[in-house]
Amino acid sequence: SGSMTVSNPIEGGGLLGEVTGPGATFSGTGTVNLSGINTYLGETLIQSGTLNLNGSVLGDVTIESNGTLSGNATVHGSLYNNGILSPGNSIGSVFTTDLYLYPTNTYNVEVNAAGDSDVIIASGSAHIDGQVVVTPDDLNFTTPRIYTIITAGSDITGGFSSLTSSAPSL
Repeated sequence: SGSMTVSNPIEGGGLLGEVTGPGATFSGTGTVNLSGINTYLGETLIQSGTLNLNGSVLGDVTIESNGTLSGNATVHGSLYNNGILSPGNSIGSVFTTDLYLYPTNTYNVEVNAAGDSDVIIASGSAHIDGQVVVTPDDLNFTTPRIYTIITAGSDITGGFSSLTSSAPSL
Protein backbone atom coordinates (compact mmCIF):
# COMPACT_ATOMS: atom_id res chain seq x y z
CA SER A 1 0.00 0.00 0.00
CA GLY A 2 1.13 3.61 -0.34
CA SER A 3 2.38 5.21 -3.49
CA MET A 4 5.47 5.44 -5.64
CA THR A 5 6.32 8.15 -8.15
CA VAL A 6 8.50 7.39 -11.16
CA SER A 7 9.89 10.83 -11.93
CA ASN A 8 11.50 9.98 -15.29
CA PRO A 9 9.90 8.22 -18.26
CA ILE A 10 10.73 4.54 -18.75
CA GLU A 11 12.44 3.84 -22.07
CA GLY A 12 13.48 0.91 -24.25
CA GLY A 13 13.37 -2.41 -22.41
CA GLY A 14 12.61 -0.65 -19.10
CA LEU A 15 10.81 -2.83 -16.61
CA LEU A 16 8.78 -1.93 -13.54
CA GLY A 17 7.18 -4.37 -11.14
CA GLU A 18 6.85 -8.09 -11.72
CA VAL A 19 7.69 -8.77 -15.33
CA THR A 20 6.32 -11.68 -17.32
CA GLY A 21 7.76 -10.59 -20.62
CA PRO A 22 8.52 -7.35 -22.42
CA GLY A 23 6.58 -4.42 -21.00
CA ALA A 24 5.55 -3.44 -17.50
CA THR A 25 3.36 -5.25 -14.98
CA PHE A 26 1.88 -3.39 -12.03
CA SER A 27 0.64 -5.33 -9.01
CA GLY A 28 0.10 -4.55 -5.34
CA THR A 29 -2.28 -2.45 -3.31
CA GLY A 30 -0.79 1.01 -3.78
CA THR A 31 -0.54 3.64 -6.49
CA VAL A 32 2.24 4.10 -9.03
CA ASN A 33 2.42 7.62 -10.49
CA LEU A 34 3.93 7.61 -13.96
CA SER A 35 4.29 10.66 -16.21
CA GLY A 36 6.04 11.70 -19.40
CA ILE A 37 6.44 9.90 -22.70
CA ASN A 38 7.16 6.27 -21.78
CA THR A 39 8.64 4.27 -24.64
CA TYR A 40 9.31 0.90 -23.00
CA LEU A 41 8.57 -2.08 -25.20
CA GLY A 42 5.52 -4.29 -24.84
CA GLU A 43 2.21 -4.29 -23.05
CA THR A 44 1.33 -2.48 -19.82
CA LEU A 45 -0.51 -4.86 -17.48
CA ILE A 46 -2.28 -3.54 -14.38
CA GLN A 47 -3.00 -6.64 -12.31
CA SER A 48 -3.91 -4.84 -9.06
CA GLY A 49 -3.46 -1.45 -7.47
CA THR A 50 -3.59 1.83 -9.37
CA LEU A 51 -1.49 3.17 -12.23
CA ASN A 52 -1.97 6.94 -12.28
CA LEU A 53 -0.67 7.75 -15.77
CA ASN A 54 -0.28 11.41 -16.66
CA GLY A 55 1.58 10.91 -19.89
CA SER A 56 1.75 8.20 -22.53
CA VAL A 57 2.75 4.58 -23.10
CA LEU A 58 3.44 2.65 -26.29
CA GLY A 59 1.57 -0.58 -26.83
CA ASP A 60 -1.59 -2.01 -25.34
CA VAL A 61 -2.80 -1.53 -21.77
CA THR A 62 -4.74 -4.28 -19.99
CA ILE A 63 -6.51 -3.58 -16.71
CA GLU A 64 -7.36 -6.77 -14.81
CA SER A 65 -10.31 -7.03 -12.38
CA ASN A 66 -8.34 -5.75 -9.35
CA GLY A 67 -6.55 -2.99 -11.27
CA THR A 68 -7.25 0.70 -11.84
CA LEU A 69 -6.02 3.14 -14.48
CA SER A 70 -6.40 6.83 -13.64
CA GLY A 71 -4.90 10.08 -14.89
CA ASN A 72 -4.78 12.01 -18.15
CA ALA A 73 -3.34 9.19 -20.21
CA THR A 74 -2.54 8.45 -23.82
CA VAL A 75 -2.32 4.78 -24.81
CA HIS A 76 -0.64 4.28 -28.20
CA GLY A 77 -2.37 0.93 -28.59
CA SER A 78 -5.60 -0.71 -27.47
CA LEU A 79 -7.07 -0.35 -23.98
CA TYR A 80 -8.65 -3.49 -22.46
CA ASN A 81 -10.55 -2.91 -19.21
CA ASN A 82 -11.80 -5.61 -16.84
CA GLY A 83 -11.21 -3.41 -13.77
CA ILE A 84 -11.64 0.31 -13.07
CA LEU A 85 -11.00 3.12 -15.53
CA SER A 86 -11.08 6.61 -14.04
CA PRO A 87 -9.88 9.34 -16.44
CA GLY A 88 -8.19 12.46 -15.11
CA ASN A 89 -7.10 13.57 -11.67
CA SER A 90 -10.38 15.44 -11.50
CA ILE A 91 -12.19 15.83 -14.82
CA GLY A 92 -9.89 14.54 -17.55
CA SER A 93 -9.33 12.40 -20.63
CA VAL A 94 -7.90 9.06 -21.69
CA PHE A 95 -6.88 8.65 -25.33
CA THR A 96 -6.45 5.25 -27.00
CA THR A 97 -6.62 3.52 -30.37
CA ASP A 98 -9.31 0.87 -29.72
CA LEU A 99 -11.31 0.60 -26.51
CA TYR A 100 -12.61 -2.64 -24.97
CA LEU A 101 -14.78 -2.30 -21.85
CA TYR A 102 -15.70 -5.79 -20.63
CA PRO A 103 -18.64 -6.88 -18.41
CA THR A 104 -16.55 -6.54 -15.21
CA ASN A 105 -15.51 -3.01 -16.22
CA THR A 106 -16.30 -0.01 -14.04
CA TYR A 107 -15.97 3.33 -15.80
CA ASN A 108 -15.82 6.10 -13.18
CA VAL A 109 -17.02 9.36 -14.73
CA GLU A 110 -16.78 12.72 -12.99
CA VAL A 111 -19.16 15.47 -14.17
CA ASN A 112 -19.82 19.10 -13.25
CA ALA A 113 -22.71 21.52 -13.58
CA ALA A 114 -20.93 23.45 -16.36
CA GLY A 115 -21.29 20.44 -18.66
CA ASP A 116 -17.72 19.09 -18.40
CA SER A 117 -17.07 15.38 -17.87
CA ASP A 118 -14.41 12.72 -18.03
CA VAL A 119 -14.09 11.24 -21.50
CA ILE A 120 -12.41 8.32 -23.25
CA ILE A 121 -11.42 9.16 -26.83
CA ALA A 122 -10.75 6.19 -29.11
CA SER A 123 -9.32 6.98 -32.54
CA GLY A 124 -10.55 3.57 -33.72
CA SER A 125 -13.47 1.56 -32.35
CA ALA A 126 -15.10 1.27 -28.92
CA HIS A 127 -16.65 -1.94 -27.59
CA ILE A 128 -18.72 -1.17 -24.50
CA ASP A 129 -20.03 -3.28 -21.60
CA GLY A 130 -19.95 -3.10 -17.80
CA GLN A 131 -21.05 -0.28 -15.55
CA VAL A 132 -20.75 3.49 -15.30
CA VAL A 133 -20.43 5.21 -11.93
CA VAL A 134 -21.08 8.97 -12.11
CA THR A 135 -19.63 11.28 -9.46
CA PRO A 136 -20.52 14.99 -9.41
CA ASP A 137 -17.63 17.46 -9.12
CA ASP A 138 -20.09 19.86 -7.52
CA LEU A 139 -23.77 19.82 -6.59
CA ASN A 140 -24.81 22.99 -8.46
CA PHE A 141 -26.88 21.20 -11.12
CA THR A 142 -29.82 23.44 -12.07
CA THR A 143 -30.56 22.33 -15.64
CA PRO A 144 -30.34 18.98 -17.43
CA ARG A 145 -27.04 18.32 -19.21
CA ILE A 146 -25.90 15.86 -21.85
CA TYR A 147 -22.39 14.54 -21.34
CA THR A 148 -20.16 12.87 -23.91
CA ILE A 149 -18.20 10.21 -22.02
CA ILE A 150 -16.88 8.14 -24.96
CA THR A 151 -16.05 9.05 -28.54
CA ALA A 152 -14.69 6.82 -31.30
CA GLY A 153 -13.30 7.37 -34.77
CA SER A 154 -15.29 4.43 -36.15
CA ASP A 155 -17.74 1.95 -34.60
CA ILE A 156 -19.18 2.06 -31.10
CA THR A 157 -20.76 -1.27 -30.22
CA GLY A 158 -22.52 -2.57 -27.11
CA GLY A 159 -23.78 -0.59 -24.16
CA PHE A 160 -23.40 -0.24 -20.42
CA SER A 161 -25.33 -2.68 -18.23
CA SER A 162 -25.80 -0.21 -15.36
CA LEU A 163 -25.50 3.44 -14.42
CA THR A 164 -25.20 4.62 -10.82
CA SER A 165 -24.48 7.97 -9.22
CA SER A 166 -23.69 9.31 -5.78
CA ALA A 167 -26.13 12.18 -6.52
CA PRO A 168 -29.75 11.02 -6.94
CA SER A 169 -30.54 13.76 -9.49
CA LEU A 170 -27.92 12.53 -11.96
